[in-house]
Amino acid sequence: MKRIGMCACALAAALLAGTAGAAATLRSAIGEVKVVTGQAAPSAAKKGQAIASGATINTGETGRAILRFDDGQVVALYGNTSFKIDEYKFEAAKPGAGSAFFSLVRGAIRAVTGLIGQRNARAVAFRAPQATIGIRGTDFMMATVNPLYLNVLSGEVTAANAGGTATFGAGAFGTVQSSTMLATAIPGAALPGGVSTAFSQLAGMDLAGVAGGAA
Repeated sequence: MKRIGMCACALAAALLAGTAGAAATLRSAIGEVKVVTGQAAPSAAKKGQAIASGATINTGETGRAILRFDDGQVVALYGNTSFKIDEYKFEAAKPGAGSAFFSLVRGAIRAVTGLIGQRNARAVAFRAPQATIGIRGTDFMMATVNPLYLNVLSGEVTAANAGGTATFGAGAFGTVQSSTMLATAIPGAALPGGVSTAFSQLAGMDLAGVAGGAA
């Protein structure tokens, strides 16, 4: 009996260690989806896997992934995307004290604001080589293919860099040509074909059942 009890305790400790520091859960993984944590080699990701703060998620050409963060924020990744969770801190009892900072290295994502952003919009930001994107109760998409492209589905976003800060409201499309040029509005028809396809598919994802309050 003692041996069984010790084994059970060891198993519980191992499970806790495996999920310690988890920031999000991989709610969907289709095609090639890999996770890089620290200095470890990339590993194939699986649905239901816990993703830690500091991890990078990479998708292949036909890969798709949906992350649900502990505060209810959702990020959907398109193909050929590299997305890093730079810093994620959240306590259910104090959502306004949390923070969520991310980097889109390449590719395209759609992001829906969670409790952290609802309580303190300045505590959430998405970085790209061309600009840092701030949110205001937002459901939006961004694609970095040099330049950076944006499309706001609801709420609004800001794009800030050395050129200044521009704000985009619901329905708007924007582009940021470089880290020193102010973001500008563009018509949706001006999007490159690949970006238009990515945005169309991301916008078509039903994320309502994934987004929501804290886990």
